[in-house]
Amino acid sequence: MPASIKLQEEYGDDLAVLFVESQGTAPDATEKFILEHKWFGNAAMWTNESPFRTGSNGLPNFALLSADGKVLAKGNHVSKSVREQIDEQISLAKQGPADTPKALKKAWKAFGKGQVAKAIAEAKKAGEDPEVSADAELCVLEFQKRCEAQLDRAEWLLQNGFASRAEDLVGDLQKQLKGTAELYDRAVALEAKLESEEFKAELEASELLEKTLDKLYEDAKNEKLFKKVAKIAEDFSGTKAAERARHVAELGS
Repeated sequence: MPASIKLQEEYGDDLAVLFVESQGTAPDATEKFILEHKWFGNAAMWTNESPFRTGSNGLPNFALLSADGKVLAKGNHVSKSVREQIDEQISLAKQGPADTPKALKKAWKAFGKGQVAKAIAEAKKAGEDPEVSADAELCVLEFQKRCEAQLDRAEWLLQNGFASRAEDLVGDLQKQLKGTAELYDRAVALEAKLESEEFKAELEASELLEKTLDKLYEDAKNEKLFKKVAKIAEDFSGTKAAERARHVAELGS
């Protein structure tokens, strides 16, 4: 576990690490165990629902998936060769699919740098060539799909008690999506929600909770911190962040 968490911290958003509890432990007990071992506080995800079996024996075991969901490697520990595959996949993801025409490489390069409007413009320009037009159209659709997924993520964060995280993501998206019309407008609309009176308490609660959780993840036996989390739940009752706080406080009881 620690090695995989270190990978997540090292690669950040370029790598998605998903831990799966596979021994039948109840979700709350799993969370408490993770909290006690200081494995929270990073971008790794945790679940009690296995997406598939790796086929490897012993615990822990892993499977490395490509961007399109193909199993590239599996086993019981991440070797040097597996790390090389991770690096290769991250590089390929920024260059586009393996069969990407040379004329669309500039578009994918711009997209990999977060220059979405430029990427779309480059793809459309390349699409003026009849031989590339179909691929260019699919390329633009793929850019839009990925951006929409990020916007959906921001919306989910906003509606589920992670308003401060949504604020950070929306800020980044506005920079990336400027000049893309509908995508940018959606990011602006999310920003307007965050700045509205309706979400004022939500944002305040979320910011306070995240700061407290950062400390709790490093000191999970600190009763004062659990009490502070419980106080956030009480003070901001009715917000989604308060629901999160209440759940965390219960893990310390």
